[in-house]
This record gives sequence, structure tokens and C-alpha cells, in this order.
Amino acid sequence: MRQALFLLMLVPSLAWAQPVQLPRIYSCELPPPDSVDVTDDGIPDFVVRGMLGEATCDIPVSYGGCEVVVWALPGTRLLGRLHPMGGRDVCGFARGDTIPVLEEGMRDDLRIPRYAFMDGGLRALTWSYGRNGTAPPQLAPMADRVFVFATRMGEQVVHGTFTLEFQKARRTVAIRSGSLPVGNKFVVVR
Repeated sequence: MRQALFLLMLVPSLAWAQPVQLPRIYSCELPPPDSVDVTDDGIPDFVVRGMLGEATCDIPVSYGGCEVVVWALPGTRLLGRLHPMGGRDVCGFARGDTIPVLEEGMRDDLRIPRYAFMDGGLRALTWSYGRNGTAPPQLAPMADRVFVFATRMGEQVVHGTFTLEFQKARRTVAIRSGSLPVGNKFVVVR
């Protein structure tokens, strides 16, 4: 009787010790983070990194999203558009656009600026995974534009432009340095 009771107590503990096989969970397969120095001063200006987006909680996942973002590191800022009711978004410019170079700190109460340099980043790539279908990596909306940055090199603020180049095999983007301002304005010639 004692042996039977011992075996009844031992069986659940043996079952508990066995590894549990969960269904395959899809993943983003994100690229490793990469820092980029666009000014060639030896100090990284941007980081390109993958991020998990939204996903459902069921197993296996019905829908999951992934993205690669370009984030400005401390000392570097991106040109963004100011919204009338507050807030800002990083903005990209198309070929032929003329972009004024803005001096930071200069404010005139009679003229409300349309653009300002800001901390932050932008979405570069997006894709999805899950049992309800997948979408391959593709450039995020507006990621095919020209972006303007301001960065500190010692005591001086340097302005420049960059574009994003989709690297399909690595599921990431490369930052390509663009032009510096001509006089006091940029003209996008991509």
C-alpha cells in the first residue's frame, strides 16, 4: 500500500519535470544595433536598431509587427515640423525642396517657426509576422525622403542631410550622408 501511495505521489512530480513543448512562436529576427558617425568626427551621431512593435497575446501569434528605427544620439537633433496645436514630427523632404537652415535659440514672437530641430528618431522599416500572414520588410512611409540634422562638433553646430538605404538581406537600413548647406539654405538634390 505504501509503495502504491509513493508511486501515486511520484508520477505527478515526474510529469512536472519534463520540458514543455510550446508551439513555435514567430519572431522579428531583428538586426543588431549599429551606431553611425555621419560627420566623421569619431563620435556616433545616430543608432539604427530594431524594435518589436505590437503583437497579439495568443499562441501562436496571430499578428506581430516589427520595425527598424533611426534614433539621434545625444548632441544630434533632427529637423521636425511643428504642429499648430503643439508637438513635432521628424520630417523628410523631397527632391527640389528648399529647406532653410534654422539657428537654434532665435525666436521671434511675431513669427511662429514651421520647423525646429528636435531630439528623437524616425521609423525606417516595418514588417509583420504571424499565423494570419506575413509582410516582408519594406521602407516605412516617408523613409525614402531626405532628412536634415544638426550636430555639435566641439563648440560649433554643423548641419547636414542624410538618406536611408534599404539593405534587404540584413533587414536594416544604412545611413548615407548627404550635402551640407549652400549659403544659408539646403536644396535637396537627391
